[in-house]
Amino acid sequence: MIISRRITEHLQKMLKKFPIVSLTGPRQSGKTTLLKTAFSHYKYFNLERIDIREMILADPSGFLNDCGSRVIFDEAQNLPELFSYIQVISDERNTNGQYILSGSQSFILNNHISQS
Repeated sequence: MIISRRITEHLQKMLKKFPIVSLTGPRQSGKTTLLKTAFSHYKYFNLERIDIREMILADPSGFLNDCGSRVIFDEAQNLPELFSYIQVISDERNTNGQYILSGSQSFILNNHISQS
């Protein structure tokens, strides 16, 4: 059973206003389930997976251009190098709701996305 979360509506509103939105919280609190359920039309990448990180790092710009404009990066703190690329691509596209960054280690994630 999936529990309806009030934050879902807020995330949807924020995605209409901003190109990049982040969701942080403690482990096992339902972030991934919420994002996969509420934003099933977004492509999903779990950056806990080493193979996914290596694939992205091989060509970050190419990867971001190929994966489209609706993407979730879960456990985003595992690939802080990606944030500058995301910023550039989102600025070039100039549309809202492009990326959702999620992670459980908000202090690390927040340090790297403050500029983006």
